[in-house]
Order: sequence, then structure tokens, then C-alpha cells
Amino acid sequence: LARTAAGLDRTVLITGESGVGKELLARAIHDQSKRCKKPFVVVDCSGLSETLLESELFGHMKGSFTGAIDDKVGAFESADGGTVFLDEISDATPSMQQLLRRVLQEGEIRRVGDRQWHKVDVRVLCATNRDLTVEMDEGRFLSDLYHRMHEFPLRLPSLRERREDIPLLAEHFVAQFGETKNPPIRSITPDALSILAGREWRANNVRELQNVIRLCVDLAPGPIVDTEVLSRVYDVRGESDGESLRIPEVTFASGSLVKMDRAGIADLIRSTPDEAAKDKRPWAVLQKEFGGTLITETLRQTRWKLRPAARILGISPVKLRQDFRAWIEHLLEENQGQKSEVATRLDMPEEILTRKLDDLGLEDKAPK
Repeated sequence: LARTAAGLDRTVLITGESGVGKELLARAIHDQSKRCKKPFVVVDCSGLSETLLESELFGHMKGSFTGAIDDKVGAFESADGGTVFLDEISDATPSMQQLLRRVLQEGEIRRVGDRQWHKVDVRVLCATNRDLTVEMDEGRFLSDLYHRMHEFPLRLPSLRERREDIPLLAEHFVAQFGETKNPPIRSITPDALSILAGREWRANNVRELQNVIRLCVDLAPGPIVDTEVLSRVYDVRGESDGESLRIPEVTFASGSLVKMDRAGIADLIRSTPDEAAKDKRPWAVLQKEFGGTLITETLRQTRWKLRPAARILGISPVKLRQDFRAWIEHLLEENQGQKSEVATRLDMPEEILTRKLDDLGLEDKAPK
């Protein structure tokens, strides 16, 4: 959904508990949008007086209020062509909500103390940890503004509801903080990722995960964050209880991992002609899709590295490479060579897919 939102240039309302990573998601939407080369400006609507918030958002003219010793450009003008992220939008006062409504409706802003309205070209992303429908029903939030913000709503669950995102978030923070080290730290081991994914996060939010990874980077003696580094971090944080560093053992009931579309499979079987080629028969078709999906997910967990993925799956790197190549080749054929469509189907960043196409000798299968 976030990738879809990035390509639509709509106003997005992100909701979720405090600390679940709403700003991180907003930045990711901006970075994948057509405005990515323009500014991304963040304004926290909580904790500022109405005058100061209005000045932060819209700017002010010299002498418009006590302390306004110079003209100031606000967030909307600073971000012209880019994106403004309004965090905790529910804290905006009624009069501020009216001004924001005009920005979304007319694309116009007016500096504090100015008489002229000025056009701006910005995309607005908003976030809140409150239920705005309740705020609206109780008269604290402007109905018209809510509906203009609600063009593309995104609910961001807490970590307990999206453990599958923890490895991706951890890798993102390692890359972000690891650049400050000399030499840089750019990777975290699969075992460390498994421990992080299986942990019961006390604060249950992304900030705690971010703090743990930042400390891992600070304390890592080498270029990799591993379980030994993680153990030391838990000791420093006073959280080493033995259980927290155990790689979780996961068991699944028979038949619980693969959800079969029985009706679809029945249709596939019935529609297969007697003269169908071997690679078009149900066994080959389903084997290709299941194997390709499993390989893709394993590669994602190993940061797209073939040898670690092959070791986890229990197959040779040559076999994995052959099957992965056949899967991508099939998807390219199915999607008329459109890399963006294949990347979406694989849930793989397009730049990684481009590298894999080159590595697998499939660059000529996709249009330039």
C-alpha cells in the first residue's frame, strides 16, 4: 500500500500508536515518489503555540509579532515541489485546521502578517495517534479537513502486529547508523535478526528497536552486528535474561503454511489440455510458483545473497540460481518485460531487481 501511495501523489493520512514509525513510513513514501529529489519537511504540530506553529508552517513577515525580526519562509514554501509531513495533526487548533484546509483545497498559503496568498506545489502527508473520527464527532477536528486528508489512509500497526517487518527495519537502521562508523557497518547476521524478530518489545515501538540497533552499531568491534554484539547490548541495557538471546524455535501445524486455492487448482487441472507441454502442466506450474515464492522470501531474509539462502533452503547455490532465474524469466514473460510489475509481484526494490537481472543474464528480457 505504501508503494502504491508513493506513486499516486495523493494526500496520505497515517494512523498508529506513538512510536510505530509513522515518520519513517512518510519518508519512505516521499523517497519512492516523483517528488523524491525535492525537499521533505517535517513539522510536529504538538507542543507549539498557535502563532509559532502558524509561523513554522506558513512563515511570517518582519514585525508581524513580537520576535519576528526578519521575514521567514515556512515549511510549505521550503518544501515547494516536495513533501510536507505534518506529525500529530490532531493537535492543530480549529483556526489552524482552517488554514490547512485551504492548503489542501486551493494549494495556497499566506505568511503571518502578509495580505497576499501564494500558490505552492506540495504533497501533504499527515499522521496522528488518535482516532480522528472521534475527534471529529466531538467537534475538535474539522470534518472537511479530515475528508481532504483521508484520500489515502494508511494504518501502521505496532511491532507486535508486524514482526515480519522487524528484520527489514533492523537492516535499515544498521545501514543508517553504520555509515557513521569507520569502517562502516553494513550488515547484521540472520541469527541476530531472528532474535530481534522473536523478542517481546517492552515499549512495543520502532523507537526502542532503533535505540537497540544504534547501540549495536556503537559497540560492534567489527563490520557486522552479530549475536555477540546483541548480547553485549542487552547487558548494557540491563535486559539480559537468557531468554532474550535465544533464537525462537518456530513450529507449524501440517498444512498451515500453504493456503491452497482449491477452486483455482481445480480450474487449472480441468483446463489443462491433453497435448499440453510438460512445463504447462499443473505440477510444473505450481512447483514453479511455490518454489519461486519460497526462494524470493529466503533471499529477502538473507538480504538477496544467494549462498546464505541456498544454505537455509538446503539446496545448492547452482540449483537456487537456476530456479530463481526461471521464476523471474516467467514473471517477465507474464508481465511483458515490465520490471516495475515484476518488482511489485516479488515485493522487491526495483534497483535490486535490476541488479539481479544483470547478474542472472536476463537484462535483455526487460525493456530499457
